[in-house]
Amino acid sequence: MRFQCPFCRGIVAVDNTDLGIDVQCGHCGEIVTVPHSRVATGAVIADFIILQELGRGGMGVVYLAHQISLDRPAALKILSDKYINNAEFVAGFIREARAAAKLNHPHIVQAYAVGEDEGIFYFAMENIDGETLKNILKRNKKLPVDEAVMIIQQIAEALNYAWKEEHLVHCDIKPDNIMMTKNNRAKLADLGLSHVAGELDDDDSEEVMGTPQYISPEHLTGAPMDIRSDIYSLGATFYHLVTGKFPFTGKNGPEIARKHIEEDLVPPREVDPEIPEGVSQVICKMMAKNVKDRYQDGEELVDDLRIARKGKMPEQLEEDLKRAAKDTSRKRIIKNLTKKATGKSMAKSKTQIFTGLGVNLEGRDPDKLFNATDTMAPFQLAEIEKEKSKMLLVIIVAVIFIIAFIVVIGFYIFSPDQSYQPVIQPKKPLAMKAEKKTPPPAKPEKSEFESKVDNLLKLASGGETQKREFLRLADKFFASSPKPATDAEKNKLRELRKTFVTIDEKLRVVPARQAKRKTHEKQITARKKADATRRLAIRRKAEAEKRRKELAAKKAREEKARKEKLERQIARYKTYLEKNRDLMRGKYIFTAKHHGFTAAKQVFDPALEEPGKMKNSSPQEKKLAGEFTAWAKKMQSGIDTTAGIWKMISNSGAEMRGRQLEVKKGSLGKIISIKDGKITLKQLLSGKTETVAVSSLEPLFYVNLLKKAAQKAGNTDDYLIFLLNTGQFELLEAYAPDASWKNLASETAYQYFLYTLKNGSPGEKNKLQKKFGRTPEYLKASKAAKK
Repeated sequence: MRFQCPFCRGIVAVDNTDLGIDVQCGHCGEIVTVPHSRVATGAVIADFIILQELGRGGMGVVYLAHQISLDRPAALKILSDKYINNAEFVAGFIREARAAAKLNHPHIVQAYAVGEDEGIFYFAMENIDGETLKNILKRNKKLPVDEAVMIIQQIAEALNYAWKEEHLVHCDIKPDNIMMTKNNRAKLADLGLSHVAGELDDDDSEEVMGTPQYISPEHLTGAPMDIRSDIYSLGATFYHLVTGKFPFTGKNGPEIARKHIEEDLVPPREVDPEIPEGVSQVICKMMAKNVKDRYQDGEELVDDLRIARKGKMPEQLEEDLKRAAKDTSRKRIIKNLTKKATGKSMAKSKTQIFTGLGVNLEGRDPDKLFNATDTMAPFQLAEIEKEKSKMLLVIIVAVIFIIAFIVVIGFYIFSPDQSYQPVIQPKKPLAMKAEKKTPPPAKPEKSEFESKVDNLLKLASGGETQKREFLRLADKFFASSPKPATDAEKNKLRELRKTFVTIDEKLRVVPARQAKRKTHEKQITARKKADATRRLAIRRKAEAEKRRKELAAKKAREEKARKEKLERQIARYKTYLEKNRDLMRGKYIFTAKHHGFTAAKQVFDPALEEPGKMKNSSPQEKKLAGEFTAWAKKMQSGIDTTAGIWKMISNSGAEMRGRQLEVKKGSLGKIISIKDGKITLKQLLSGKTETVAVSSLEPLFYVNLLKKAAQKAGNTDDYLIFLLNTGQFELLEAYAPDASWKNLASETAYQYFLYTLKNGSPGEKNKLQKKFGRTPEYLKASKAAKK
């Protein structure tokens, strides 16, 4: 195995039997401990260094790792030991992971590498900086509809891409396999462990069968699977996101799985009425039990999600639902299954059909259930019976093969071993007669080699100075590569080496090791001190950042409170100005009728002083005050215009001389002169001269004079302003050139009526009621005056 040295970061290779022992790093010379397992922190798998465990699942364990070659983080999935001995499973694992690695999509977790390292099978993929949708659901219970639609749309795009590019089917879509990045982007995980369409395993373990709450009906029955199966599981996930509940619940996995097959789905809108109808119908179509009734590809689903996200119902969805309701294919399948059955055999066939499907018939009539095709599983029963027959045949063949294998193994184990041969012990030889002992040869003299070694050994027995001299001379002796010729020289050489190792360990190796250890300890102390300083700096920086954020948050709250206070103040001031504007609009006409135009003009004088009161106010309030003053000046200008027109009318004798005028009903006269507000005319019948006040004449007379003057001056607004300021509202509404003048007349009339009803004398009120009592403005003002 290989692991990373914690001191120099170098890669150290050791035997797999050295787990947990201390070894010396070949790069820095430090004593390091080998990881206790092949997947412990610091262990190297292929191109990846394991850092820490992220999570566990049915297929294996996921670790946070560092890719050495590309210097980037990665998520490393290690296949569980229970699968590595299954050659067929491992081959499929590697094949599908490689297919997933070919995919490059913004909403799919990118696969980096797949392979095997000393018996460990791994799958490296992109490490997502975020959390699973499962964790988000645990925290929030459910998601807002718009956010859920966005997530499902992104995953649907990923599934559509995987199916079109590599024909990959995920087979286990669930919140746990959907990652959410910090920038709120959804990514589909574990595509490398999905099954290629048409190459599904026969294993019925939980990993293959998927998660019961989100599994598709065809996954349970063994029918062929494609992207439509993933759309069903995605629909179940969608259901959970918007309702906070599973589509089907039960006491255990088999009960939940059976409900996916035979129980009708409760529409999400019935669980939560706030879910839009379009979203609810999209989920129902995604989870249709018959694959033909679902979305047939991801593009169609994405299009409907975009429409539903806008709060609309997809048009095609309504047509599909109607067409699905009229589908009678299930009745035809049942009819074919029971075509030959009659009487008792017919009842028996019905019972066998539902029992084979795993439907609980306790307390249920097979005949009623048989006829109620709307409550039956929508997949084709005939195809399921064929698949079950095939599966039964495969199981029988497998059992026969296993029995034959056991018989063959038993035969070889329990049959006698024909190759066994007894071992014949040889007889002991007869004792030899004792020979005469010869005297030992004379001891030879020492050789030069032995003499040198003896001299060195004598130094070794002395004090420390002699021993150090021994080490120096022994180094020179060994450097000369001496070669012993006799056994005695060989023995001397072994004795020298043993003595050398002992003294060298004591005088040179141990002190050097201790010195290096002290240096290392100093380095560790310095590193710890530096780390402590760095952590202190980081903590202080974090505290400063926290204080900065708190201060910023406080300022933001104060600014928000200030703005809200200012907005309330501006709203109150605006209401105050509107109230004064309405009061002035009613008061100035009342004043003009009783006190003349000069007094009416003075009604607006307080508005001219408003900007001076707002010197220390906000810019918005100053702007409103300026607009109020501009309006008052405009109204005063209109009064000046009205006064000028009235003066012109009262002295227009030259222009009107000779015109006929009806003074009284049926009495006509010819105008002689108009001056100082009086008209002198001669009656046509009697010839008498008569003088009347201009103000006593019908207003229609003013209009004719004004229209003529306006046409001459080229200014049509003057006579309209005159009618408004003199209270001739009916004439103004009749002669108004557009809706804006009519609205102005109506609003001004209401304010004038309201002011008169509140401040006028009884006679003025009666006169006002006689003239305007039936108008909508008067009725509205009358109700307001009583409050």
